Amino acid sequence: MIIFKRSNRTLTGAGLPAAFLLAALFASSAQAALPENSFACQVETRENGHGLVRVQAHTMQAARRIALESDALTRDGKRAQATALVQCVEVPKGKFSDLQFQYFYENVER
Repeated sequence: MIIFKRSNRTLTGAGLPAAFLLAALFASSAQAALPENSFACQVETRENGHGLVRVQAHTMQAARRIALESDALTRDGKRAQATALVQCVEVPKGKFSDLQFQYFYENVER
């Protein structure tokens, strides 16, 4: 734990560059990079049938896990909790095997 003491002194001279360096260090380490891979997953929901979950993940396996823990956008425009995974595809080159769901996916606003 770092404790900062209040001081009446202002940062000047050698202390000022050190303060900027510390601020830059904390700012850069605070942001985690998003995974580069994008996936779209077709899931089943409890109330509203099939739904779409978009996921950024490092691997397909991680995308599948995340999709099952997420809310899905259903064909009637509602959000519903995913209950079962149907299929995940890599974006932009993957295609869903269910042609009606592929049409739905292609026409959802991004």
